[in-house]
Amino acid sequence: MKEDTEQAKRLEENGINELKKCNYLEAEKLISEAIALYVQFGNYEKKMRLLPIIGQIQFITMRNEEALKTQADLLSVYQGSGNTRAQARAFNNIGLIKSRMKCYQEALDNFKYARDIFKNENEKESVGDQWANIGSVYRDTEKYQDALDSYFEALALFEAIGNQEKTADQFTNIAYIYSMQGNFEKALHWYGLAHPLYSASQNSEKAEIAKENIANIESLLKG
Repeated sequence: MKEDTEQAKRLEENGINELKKCNYLEAEKLISEAIALYVQFGNYEKKMRLLPIIGQIQFITMRNEEALKTQADLLSVYQGSGNTRAQARAFNNIGLIKSRMKCYQEALDNFKYARDIFKNENEKESVGDQWANIGSVYRDTEKYQDALDSYFEALALFEAIGNQEKTADQFTNIAYIYSMQGNFEKALHWYGLAHPLYSASQNSEKAEIAKENIANIESLLKG
């Protein structure tokens, strides 16, 4: 038993190291082997700690059906144990997978489930994340007013808690919707709000993208 435990720990550690190096398939193989050993001697707590990592790897490697099954399995366990925060995370993950699969109504439903749980738990930032996800589903389905309404809900929460980067993300989302509607003056205004916040939060990549968007719209407006 002790040797099995030590072997499982080594497999887990090696898997995490491979994950850090972005060697996803090798990481999944090692972590799966660790899970099998943990289950063999009844350590289901370890399985539940490692299974979300398997789901993350499946999502990263674009294996949507496998990732979906893993998240559904996790959700079932979390519902059985009454772990509401973990349920919300699973709903969020299912929503992301469904959105990628273009199953937009199912994505929307799962994001709303997650939002409502996080709201009950008073986790304002997580509620904001779900509003942003909801907005993105509406954006992708060209329901632009619903997208704007959702992004403004997210914006209010991120501004209230003082998260500069996520606030800037919503400025950017709002600007994008206005540009899709052909309202370039408003788009320019919101990109202009995003740029200094990205700079303040030291996200140079997003700051540069915002700067490019501003330049492109200014050029468009000048004709």
